[in-house]
Amino acid sequence: MPKPKTKESLKEIYALMVESLRATIPDIDDNIMHYRTVNYHNWNDDNFLESIAEVIFSSYLGWETVEKRWPAITKAFSCFDVNEVASYTDKDVRRLMKVPGMIKYEPKVRGIVQNAKRMQEIIKEYGSFRNYVCFYPYDLKQDLLGRFYGLGLTGKQKVVLDFMKEMGFPVIKDDKHIRRVVHRLDLTNSEDVEQEEILRIGKEIAVAVRERMPVIDCVFWSFGHYICKAKPECGKCRLTKICKQK
Repeated sequence: MPKPKTKESLKEIYALMVESLRATIPDIDDNIMHYRTVNYHNWNDDNFLESIAEVIFSSYLGWETVEKRWPAITKAFSCFDVNEVASYTDKDVRRLMKVPGMIKYEPKVRGIVQNAKRMQEIIKEYGSFRNYVCFYPYDLKQDLLGRFYGLGLTGKQKVVLDFMKEMGFPVIKDDKHIRRVVHRLDLTNSEDVEQEEILRIGKEIAVAVRERMPVIDCVFWSFGHYICKAKPECGKCRLTKICKQK
């Protein structure tokens, strides 16, 4: 069993991780600030559809690729106007598939149209999508999984948790990059751990460093994606003294 980490040791791990990322990713502080301040209470219905579309496309091609293409995708999808997208026909889908920069995987394109229709149903029932997110009385994550295309499992990555993170909910994914990092830092026995264990670790670190959970997700995922890879770039890491991989 890994030895329990003190609050001070968790703070040191987090600080060294951020320090390593600052030397590797120029905009990491911007990303941290984004997740520190994101608040879905300021969103309109179109913002929610855009966020769902972004996490779905990113689960297929990765955040970096989607971010570069996002202006063209947004314009092609009528700036994610819910009613406009919900009215798209097969002709519109064919148009979208020809747009330069579009993620040209038709099931996902059609899935966004389908999700806009589902959003219309929710808006009719709750008055707005924000009201649904705020006041849905049961398990929101499970309801999102049941209603919307593309928010289910991708390997062990739960796309629905990416969407909830983008809204600012206190979640952290059991993504392969995060599981690899917590294992190498002796926070878990193995990389094959349950979501509940990842969530427990994320909460402990969030409390120790006084940050929101989406920030912890961002930092751990970025560290695993850019530095602590399957073939780690240890020269970029400030945590080699405590890493199992060294």
